[in-house]
Amino acid sequence: MAQGKAGKWQRNSLGMSFTRQLCLATIALLMATQAHAQATVVRSTGPTASTNPVGKKLAKGARIKLEAKDRVTVLEKAGTRVLTGPGTFVIGGSTRGPAPDRTNLLAYVSRKGALNMATTGAVRGPGDTDEGKAIPAPKLWFLDLESSGNFCLGGAGRLIVWRPEDGPDQTGWISTPEGEMAGTVTWESGSRLKSWPEDEAPLNEGQSYVFIPPAGGKGHELTFIKLEETPDSLDEVADVLVANGCLNQLERLATMAEATLELDEESSDEE
Repeated sequence: MAQGKAGKWQRNSLGMSFTRQLCLATIALLMATQAHAQATVVRSTGPTASTNPVGKKLAKGARIKLEAKDRVTVLEKAGTRVLTGPGTFVIGGSTRGPAPDRTNLLAYVSRKGALNMATTGAVRGPGDTDEGKAIPAPKLWFLDLESSGNFCLGGAGRLIVWRPEDGPDQTGWISTPEGEMAGTVTWESGSRLKSWPEDEAPLNEGQSYVFIPPAGGKGHELTFIKLEETPDSLDEVADVLVANGCLNQLERLATMAEATLELDEESSDEE
């Protein structure tokens, strides 16, 4: 009887050990796959867009074959690349140095300086000299007037609501999805920034609101996703946005990535 119990215990031990090893192997495989990923697709248009969808991870050395009218924007650790078909391109195959847009993009995805902007109203950026000029939000984590769907809150700190023009006093309205008023956002004349009124409309995980911009019209429904911390690298930021369905911010990231990229030829990467 004792032997039977011992034998059963041994079988269970072996079974548990095998399961544990299998779990560890699976985790190791996932980590290895992530570690070898070199780039993330943040925008894809053209005939083969379904083959290279937004959010796709590309390993170093991976080849992308594009047809005429294809255009794929990828974020690498070194910066941005815009691949335009026809041609075959190699991820991580460029012999050029780090992309010159890296510093600007890292500033865009960082929360550093956001609190100072909110406190002083100071906005520093190329071209930001003309009053009344429409300027996109200088931080990825600022809520702009076109945002809708899931919105990722980048780490600790207040949420800043951004309007593109520094016009007169304006007010936007916040309501619940059921239509009950929850708060307002009022910009003072000459300012583009205003803090979200968390005392009136708390930003809890998964909380949804409808934001009606000053121009009126149909409101934009928002669902807020809280991130424990803001990722440091460009590809990690893209991954987090994709994983949480924050597609509006991903589109903004792609737009900024392309805008800050020096549009030089990719011929050195083409086979």
